[in-house]
Amino acid sequence: MTKAAHILLLADLHCGSVFGTWVPGFQHSDGEHKLTGFQQWLYQNFNSMVGALPKLDGVVCNGDTIDGKNPYSGGRYCITPEPADQAAAAIELLKPLRKKTKWMRLVDGTDCHDDTAGGALDVIGAELKCDKWAPGNHYSAQVLSFDWRGKVFNIQHHTGNGLLYISGEISKKHMMASIAESDNNLPRADLIATAHIHSASGGWSGGGRYVVVQPCWAGPTNHAIKVMGVQRAYALLTVGAVLVTVDDLGMAVKLIRYPLPPLSVEKIE
Repeated sequence: MTKAAHILLLADLHCGSVFGTWVPGFQHSDGEHKLTGFQQWLYQNFNSMVGALPKLDGVVCNGDTIDGKNPYSGGRYCITPEPADQAAAAIELLKPLRKKTKWMRLVDGTDCHDDTAGGALDVIGAELKCDKWAPGNHYSAQVLSFDWRGKVFNIQHHTGNGLLYISGEISKKHMMASIAESDNNLPRADLIATAHIHSASGGWSGGGRYVVVQPCWAGPTNHAIKVMGVQRAYALLTVGAVLVTVDDLGMAVKLIRYPLPPLSVEKIE
């Protein structure tokens, strides 16, 4: 029997945001950021996950690894607006995970975050010895496709509309993939992964394809609450990762999820 092999799919770390994952004690250009209670919870669970994971073949960081200058909020919720500082923090966060995997690959996120962050992903890629797979001799691009253990993966950060009824987006992705593959010769993918909306969902097709929307490592942002409202933002939020396993029986997709901690309410006398 062939030994099981694993890939971890990560997304939306948002290193550099007060809502995202950050390393305690990390020194950036303006000093040291004191983690919020939620950031402490994120960091503790991230480290716990890394420690509990099996030995990995690969890790894919699927976009918004850093927060960038975040123009939606005018940079107001950045720990530091400097992409170099954010990249350095992301490197520190990801180093223990890098030691558990044979390879690591990066995917571009949104324009608001790491896609226009002045080459920060190339800095992260070089420091963590990631695969330099993208056009132009870079470490990241918008769409990552590869064949691993006989399964074809198609990974992209952006997810289409459908924030409330996400199952509809999963069905649409299955349908559009089938059309693109049959009509325009897009290579068939056994697993399609997207991220971006900080909410996890997934499902199989009858033909054995799996579409997954990845969870995040950040809390509801100020922008998400403005767009959706606080109740909807918290209802949909999923913190965690996706572990893909291939063995003699086929492919299995596991959601690693961390239920949110209770929020405290300020008491006013």
